[in-house]
Amino acid sequence: MITVFKMKKFRKTLLRATGSSLAEFAVVSALMATLAATAMPKLSALTERAKAEKTMKEIDKMLNMAQTYFNVSGTYADGSATQFFPGQEKHTMPVGDYGREVLPGEDMDDYYRDSISAWRQEIWDDLQEFDRYNHPIGSKWRSVFGLYDVIMAPEGNQVQDEWWEDCWDCSAENQPYHYGVAGWYHWRWLFNFNHLYSPYQDGHYIYVVIPGGGSGDKYWLPTIVIADLENPKDFNKWLTP
Repeated sequence: MITVFKMKKFRKTLLRATGSSLAEFAVVSALMATLAATAMPKLSALTERAKAEKTMKEIDKMLNMAQTYFNVSGTYADGSATQFFPGQEKHTMPVGDYGREVLPGEDMDDYYRDSISAWRQEIWDDLQEFDRYNHPIGSKWRSVFGLYDVIMAPEGNQVQDEWWEDCWDCSAENQPYHYGVAGWYHWRWLFNFNHLYSPYQDGHYIYVVIPGGGSGDKYWLPTIVIADLENPKDFNKWLTP
């Protein structure tokens, strides 16, 4: 009789303990779910902020290299020198679809100087709409490191590669160091073929250059703009030396 009584008492105790454990588990689960729901948006925001900071730092690296290239570029066989950015065949040549080559006789023209301002404004206006990797505006831009090989641009993008284009006075004789070299190869060479990758899945580094021109007091320098194809509207920087 005593044994039966003790077994019943033990069973009740066990049931009480089990019930308490289940209740505690339910409370803990609810708390974890609440914390997860609260923390996930903040964690996501932190992750996105880190990506944004990362890509802007990468763009800074490219601009620094572009400035270095500009500082040492343009030494010709005859000893003359004009400075230009990677992808430019000469300082008077554009990269991308903003601008055109400055031809002899018009580089001193005030109208052409007005065109430079118009092209800057066109880039700015386009960037206000260029907020996704597959936007049609991408066709005006060129890939920094190239669209193929180890750096694949996201499928569906409109960006193009920058290939060599002869300027009116370009030749292998007076430009022995870079004549015929594609723009993306200049960039790869600058980084010792250690390519920079966007932290975004739909990211890819792109750029354009507005040509320079003129001489004397009416001389103006080219301008380079580099952006991340993930969202060029938000991730872009400009440089005029």
